[in-house]
Amino acid sequence: MKHQRNQFRSKNAIKFVIKYHILCRPAQKALLELLKTLPLPEDTESGDDFETALCHQLICANKPVLLNATDLNGKNPTIISLDVSHCDTIQDRRWSLGRGHDRVLARGYKGYPRFDFMLELIFIQVSVSDFGTHNTDSAHLSKTFDIRDANGRNQIEHYLNELYGPGHPAKIEDNRFAVARNDVPLSGFRVVYIRGSPGKPSHRDLVKKFPDVWHISFEELRETLFKNVV
Repeated sequence: MKHQRNQFRSKNAIKFVIKYHILCRPAQKALLELLKTLPLPEDTESGDDFETALCHQLICANKPVLLNATDLNGKNPTIISLDVSHCDTIQDRRWSLGRGHDRVLARGYKGYPRFDFMLELIFIQVSVSDFGTHNTDSAHLSKTFDIRDANGRNQIEHYLNELYGPGHPAKIEDNRFAVARNDVPLSGFRVVYIRGSPGKPSHRDLVKKFPDVWHISFEELRETLFKNVV
């Protein structure tokens, strides 16, 4: 369940018509500060609950958030650094928050394809399922690169072009993510899978197909962000 746009509802006293008004930026920031004061629920019963809880903790935590990650088979450890200024939801039919918002944790609107959060060059999938179960149908990661519009651009290219300007080819070559700007490889490009349930990654076959996907386990999140979750 994605957050709807920040908005309030008013009622016309004569026609009894419900009208929606987008909150101004100062009001949105005030609501965000209020959110930071709210306690985290003691449990997360669904993927939607977990996604909301993760968003809450990433906003409230000391920056940058450093999370230990591995490949999909639990090997090749690395550190994922998330330096979040604040959070905002991408508008319908847009791919990003637009220029100047690269350090904002961008949350996909309801129905946003394949990714739940984006931050700079980091694309994040979130699920309570393991990667093999999640990576099916419309959520399949390959579709991010393979599905192109009438102009020949895929989802990654649209996002990067909106955020940083044109010139971002993105494809998969020999199972590796090949993403560049003006033919210069973007070394900071990451696809991260965050699992919201216990279990270490052990995808011996999938790691061959997606060697560049980084996995953050629920055990790591409990140690870093969710110490009050049982």
